Amino acid sequence: MATSPRLGNAFVWLLTTLLCFAACEPEGTADDGAGGGSAMPSMGGGAAGSMGGGSGGGGSEASGGGSAGGGGEERPGGGTAGGGLGGSGGQGGALADAGPSDAGPHDAGVRDAGADAGNVDAGPPRPPHTDGGFTRFPGLSYAPGAAHGMDLTVPSGAGPFPLVLYIHGGAWLEGDRSEAQPLVDRQARRGYAVASIDYRLTPVAKFPAQIQDVKAAVRWLRAHAGQYHLDPARFASWGASAGGHLAMLVGTSGRVTALEDLSQGNPAESSAVQAVVDWYGPTDFLQMDAQTVAGCASQNHDAADSPESKLVGCQIQSCPQKVAAANPITYVDPADPPMLLMHGAKDCTVPTPQAGLMDAALKAKGVGSTLVIVSGLGHDFDGMRSSSTRMQQIDDFLDRTLYP
Repeated sequence: MATSPRLGNAFVWLLTTLLCFAACEPEGTADDGAGGGSAMPSMGGGAAGSMGGGSGGGGSEASGGGSAGGGGEERPGGGTAGGGLGGSGGQGGALADAGPSDAGPHDAGVRDAGADAGNVDAGPPRPPHTDGGFTRFPGLSYAPGAAHGMDLTVPSGAGPFPLVLYIHGGAWLEGDRSEAQPLVDRQARRGYAVASIDYRLTPVAKFPAQIQDVKAAVRWLRAHAGQYHLDPARFASWGASAGGHLAMLVGTSGRVTALEDLSQGNPAESSAVQAVVDWYGPTDFLQMDAQTVAGCASQNHDAADSPESKLVGCQIQSCPQKVAAANPITYVDPADPPMLLMHGAKDCTVPTPQAGLMDAALKAKGVGSTLVIVSGLGHDFDGMRSSSTRMQQIDDFLDRTLYP
C-alpha cells in the first residue's frame, strides 16, 4: 500500500529526532569534563538548586570489583581503584581512575581575592552533574557568610553513603577547598560521599572561628543527610597540616559545646565524627619548637608572628590557656573516634613527634589509633597522595571504621 507524502515526512522527522537524541551531546554542565549520564534524581530543594533528570550514568568500577553505580550501596573492598592520577616528587603509585577534570583547577569564579584575605566566596549554587558514577554539588553554603563554601560529591546509587569531610591546610592563613580535588574522586568511586570545605582564615578571624566552622559544616551535612543520600552515623574528618589539626580537633571535641557556634545553623545536630585521618597536623603547639626534627632549622613556632600565634591571637607561650583550647590533644577521652595519624619522618614544619603525642594520648584512653611514620618524607601533600601504599592504608582505615 502506498504511503502518503505527509506520513512519509512525519516518519523522516521522527527518525531524525530520535537519532539526535541518541547522538547529540547535552548542553554544558557546571564543570568541564562531566559525562556519563544526567544529574541525580531530584532530592528536594535547598542550596543544591535544580537536581532534575534521571539517574547517573553507568557507574564506575568499585575497588573491590563490580559496579559502584545503580542499585543499592556497595561496601568498598580491598585493592586500589584503577587508573592513574600522576603524583609529584617522583613517587610511584596509581590513584583512582581520574578523568581530565579531576586534576584541573577549581571552578572559575569561585575565588574572592578581595577583603576576605584568601577565603573563598561560595557564590550562587550551581547545578550538579554526573561524572563517571558520582554527582558533584559545587558551591554549597553550610553557614552564612562568604567563607563557608562547600563542594559535595556523592556516589551514584541509592545510598545512604558514609561521608568524608576534607579540611584544607595552609597554616590557617591561606588555602581553599580545591586542595581536596585529587583525593575526592578516588573515595567517591569507592562508595564514599566527600565534602570539602572552606573556613574562616586567621586574617579575618581568630580561634575558635575555624573549628566552629568545621563543626557547623558537620551539622549542616547531618541536617541534609536525607537530601544528599548520606549516612549521618558514618562521618569521617580528614585534613592535612592545619587541616589535619582541625580534623583531629573536631574528632576529640565532639561533645565540647564551648567550641560550637550554634547560631551558624542546625543547632539540634551533632558535630561529632566517627573516624579521623590526619596528615601531619599539629597536636600540641607549646611543644613544637622543643620537638624540632634533627637536621631541620627551627620554625620558631613560639614567635609572636608564627601561624600558631596568629591563630590564637597571642604569642603562644604567653597564653597557655588559649593554646590549650586550640590543641586537639586537650580533649582526648575514651569516647573519641579511632584515628589514622600519618606523618613524614623528615617533617621540618610540623615536627614528627607531634603525631606521636596524639597517638600516645589516644591509646592511654583506650581509643583506637594507628600511627604511620613515612620514611624520608617531609611536610608534603603531594608525597602523601602520590603513594599507592599511603592511599591504600587510608582506604583500609575508612573501610574498617565506617563499615564495621
